Amino acid sequence: MTSVGWIMTGTVVIVVIMIAGLVWALWKHGCGSWLSVDGCRIPDMPSIPEPPVNRREDRALDDGNQAMRLASGEVSSRSQLVAFLYVLMRDALAIGAVEDAFINAVELTSEEKAVFTNGWLANYAKYLASRLQPTSDLAADPAEASE
Repeated sequence: MTSVGWIMTGTVVIVVIMIAGLVWALWKHGCGSWLSVDGCRIPDMPSIPEPPVNRREDRALDDGNQAMRLASGEVSSRSQLVAFLYVLMRDALAIGAVEDAFINAVELTSEEKAVFTNGWLANYAKYLASRLQPTSDLAADPAEASE
């Protein structure tokens, strides 16, 4: 057999396999006959649940959370920084890790400058800080203004 003959044979085999796969898929989904799609059940796509309108209110008001809120003191704040740190410690980081990072940051004197290894991370931290602090607070820091 020539190379063209082998290519034609291979192509025919691939087409037969594809048709067999199609027939099997139709049969698997409950089709009575592979010639007709009447009676085929197409599986339902899973639905993605809609997120609650306000997650913070929904979670704060359910019974278990309300009991903790009452027991621990009904604390609220308008500060974005307080809200950020609260969610960070509640959902992502151990409180001890946050305390260690805080102690390291507070030990920095006003004359010292923090030197960062990862510039991308440092720039993202600065970006987040600028979103949490009014621009007047950042402009008042002479070390930040010179960078």
